[in-house]
Amino acid sequence: MFGVNGAGKSTLVRIIAGHEKINKGEVKPGHLAGIKFYAQNQAEELNPELTVLETMEQAATGDIQKNLRSILGSFLFRGDDVFKKVKVLSGGEKSRLALAKMLIEPSNFLILDEPTNHLDMRSKEVLMNALKKYSGTVLIVSHDREFIDGIVDKVIEVKNKKIKTFIGNATDYLKEKENEFLKGEINREKTVKLKTKSEIKPKPDKSSEREIKDARKELNKKIEPVKRDLKNLETEIAKLETEITEIEKLMASEEYYKGGSNILNISNKYNSLKEKLKNVYSNWEIKSVLLNDLEKQLTKFKLTT
Repeated sequence: MFGVNGAGKSTLVRIIAGHEKINKGEVKPGHLAGIKFYAQNQAEELNPELTVLETMEQAATGDIQKNLRSILGSFLFRGDDVFKKVKVLSGGEKSRLALAKMLIEPSNFLILDEPTNHLDMRSKEVLMNALKKYSGTVLIVSHDREFIDGIVDKVIEVKNKKIKTFIGNATDYLKEKENEFLKGEINREKTVKLKTKSEIKPKPDKSSEREIKDARKELNKKIEPVKRDLKNLETEIAKLETEITEIEKLMASEEYYKGGSNILNISNKYNSLKEKLKNVYSNWEIKSVLLNDLEKQLTKFKLTT
C-alpha cells in the first residue's frame, strides 16, 4: 500500500485489523479470516523480562514448538542469543523477534505496517524470504520499494481520500503513474499550449512564426532548470547510496552486533539515510516525467520555411 504521509494508510490497516474504530459503515472480515497485525511499535509490546526463546514458546502451538530454535536461527538468533532477555536486545533485534513471533501464531492474513523500520539488510532478507513462503494473504504498508518489489503483486494507492488499486509491484505502479502523468490524468502545471503540425498553415505569416519561436523559447526555459535539478538529484542519490552501502556492510559484519549502544546510533543513521533516499528518488521520478513531457511537447514544434 502506497500513499503520502498523513494519507491514512496506517489508520486504514488498523481499521481492517480491528484495532481502530470507524465513524460510520462497517468492516466485514472474510469467512474464517485469521488476522495478525504488526504495528510500527510492535516490538515495544514484547515482555522485556522474557528471553527470546521464552517469547517464542509462549506464542507457539502444536508441532511448531519443536522447531523454535531453527526458526529463531533463520531470524538470526543463533546459539546463546536465544537466552538473551528482550530488554537487552537492540531495536533491530526486537523487531526481528516480534516478526518471528507473529509468523508462528495461527493466521491466514498478515497485516504489516512499515515492517522494515529498524531492520538492517540481512534482517530484511530474512523477512522477505519468510513472507514468500507464507501461504496466506499479506497486506503491507511500506515505503521500502526494494523490499516490497519482490513480494507484492498488487499496490493500493491512498490519495486525496480515495483508494485505487494497481496490479503489479511498486515499480509497475510507478510506471503506471508516469503514464497517467503523460496522459494528463494527474494534476500538473500546464505548459504552453502548442500548435501541432496539422494546425500550422502551410505558409504561416510572420506573426505565426514568431509565436512558434516564442513558444519554443518558453519551453526551453522550462526544460533547462529541470535538467539541472535532475543532475543535482542524481549526484545526491549516488552519495546517499554510497553511504547506505557502507553502513549495510558494517551491519552485515559480526563486529556490528558487538557495538553496544553504538548500534542504535548506526541504526538510526541508516534509517534516516534510507528515508532521505526515498524522498530524493521520488523527486527524481517526478522531475524525469516532467522533463520527458516537456521534451515531447517541444518536438511538436517545427517551423515551416
